[in-house]
Amino acid sequence: MNFKTLIILLVSAMIIWSCGEPPIQEPIVGDVAIGEAIFQSNCIACHQSDGKGKSGLAPSINNIDFLAIADDHLIKRFILEGRTGTTMIPFKNIPDVATNIDDLVAYMRSWSKDYALYKEIVIDKSWESQGDATNGSALFTTFCAACHGNDGQGYSAKGSGTGIGNPAFVSMVSDDYIKQTLLLGRAGTAMKPFDGAKGVASLSNAEMDDIVSFLRTKGEYKMEQVSSSSVSSSNSVSATTDMSMFTNPYFVIIMVMLVFFALLLIYMMFIIKRIKGLILEDEK
Repeated sequence: MNFKTLIILLVSAMIIWSCGEPPIQEPIVGDVAIGEAIFQSNCIACHQSDGKGKSGLAPSINNIDFLAIADDHLIKRFILEGRTGTTMIPFKNIPDVATNIDDLVAYMRSWSKDYALYKEIVIDKSWESQGDATNGSALFTTFCAACHGNDGQGYSAKGSGTGIGNPAFVSMVSDDYIKQTLLLGRAGTAMKPFDGAKGVASLSNAEMDDIVSFLRTKGEYKMEQVSSSSVSSSNSVSATTDMSMFTNPYFVIIMVMLVFFALLLIYMMFIIKRIKGLILEDEK
């Protein structure tokens, strides 16, 4: 194999690697008993001892629909990062919670077994709504503002619903998470589905996309991945790693160029060495 072919193969491999999907996140492993103790000490004041929440204060997190669409790592983000502008503080600053965060998530996930019809819904984090945000704003005013506030402020606007227009919330959830919430609603709460005859309103698929696009104007989705080494750690804070750098097109271009020029330099050194060898042979 000559050096030209080697360069092409290596650069191609670099491009394929750079454009690959982020690693799949594994379920969080923790001690449910420890997690329950942490929940009872830190969370019940707002979410109540059973996790069912209280309207106007905190949402129901022990809920079949919430548990179905929120994966372990999103729940972890919700807890650690909190919600700026609400009573949900960032618990990454609370040592007792931060140290045992995996245990707390494991306890909350254990609630899933209490629902006979529980079925996890896989969220497509890469899907982006192409809806009409302007029409979505009008639809939001008509169907959502009564509970969530005119701009989605939630409880802070004296609404009975949560702050789904809160930038801190919107930045943590994908478009598909919002869409699935509209499709499913929240069982046992005033949040009914917006799809079909039994829903609050039988919105079309396009209309729901419009609402998603409107809420997306409140903040850009910031996808974060959790490294595999931190998934099973229940005694230390599991760090989140932003993998967006590896799929950023500028990063890909720079890395490909660096590899290309490094290989080109090696190739040139090889050619110079060959030329020197030929000159020495001629002198002999």
